[in-house]
Amino acid sequence: MAASGILGFFGNLFRGPDLLILLLVLGGAAVAVLALRRRKVLAPGEQSAATPAPVAKRGVGCLGGTVLILIALLLVVALFFPQIIRARGVQAPVAISVREGVLTATVLQVQNVSHDYLPNVTVYVMRSGQQGGYVGLGTLAPGQMRELGGLEWNWTLKNDDLITVTAEGFLPKLQTYAAPRR
Repeated sequence: MAASGILGFFGNLFRGPDLLILLLVLGGAAVAVLALRRRKVLAPGEQSAATPAPVAKRGVGCLGGTVLILIALLLVVALFFPQIIRARGVQAPVAISVREGVLTATVLQVQNVSHDYLPNVTVYVMRSGQQGGYVGLGTLAPGQMRELGGLEWNWTLKNDDLITVTAEGFLPKLQTYAAPRR
């Protein structure tokens, strides 16, 4: 029962690849601790038959200590800078939708569907044969929705416009706008 509570806590703290990294760090720490505990401490002046005393005392201990230091550094990075080790190749976790507008015919809606903040979110729109436009939304909080209408940008969505949403640390999410049939 206690183990499932601990795993539940860490499951909420670390999601996806972060949980895998945490498990690898904990496994590496266990191996390093076992290596340090298995180290045979020789009495002063005593020598091992296989190796001289300085090598026997320092070899396993130095390796175990180095592994522990590297694991501690990886854990610090995983806790305080998760964007560095975030899995690449994942699209931005946003929902893109369009509703009817008051000042313009359409309003583009972009919503963060993840449980984390999305930094540097930008919306690009391109039309074949024209350049297009973009709007920087900044950071979106978990579940936050931003709307882009006539006041936020100078663009009217038309059939087959390509909408691209980017966020720092993620691949862009692409969607083609299809005008509703009347």
